[in-house]
Amino acid sequence: MEAIAHRDCLEDKANPKRIMIHYTDTCIFCGRCEEACINDHLGIRLSGDWELSFFERKDAYETIEKDLQLCEICGDVIACKDHLLWLSERLGELTYSSPTLYLPRLRDLGIVDENLVAPVKDDHRSDRVKILCARCRRETTLTTK
Repeated sequence: MEAIAHRDCLEDKANPKRIMIHYTDTCIFCGRCEEACINDHLGIRLSGDWELSFFERKDAYETIEKDLQLCEICGDVIACKDHLLWLSERLGELTYSSPTLYLPRLRDLGIVDENLVAPVKDDHRSDRVKILCARCRRETTLTTK
């Protein structure tokens, strides 16, 4: 029904946001969004708390703001930070095979060392210990200097 959309606000690079929009005028309240939610139904939860009477149809929506994680090299959107944390919890110790997953988790726990890159600056491999999109991760992995 195209009742859910999103808009990425990337103007503030220090605090990028994704705004999720639920259009209540087109929603048929079927529950498919909650069923398909990858976040164990914690991201989208249906309830009966909607106000469906509006004077103007353009006012029939609600929004949710999520923090975005950007690639530390190119600045492209990777995912919502909530989703990266959810993935790291689901993967458990396998999370430590990907800096893109374990660094946000360590930052969330408040135990990341921002100088983590310093020991690997030699041999042009410092980009390996960053939060990267798939394209930049592939380029830094395949680049040998």
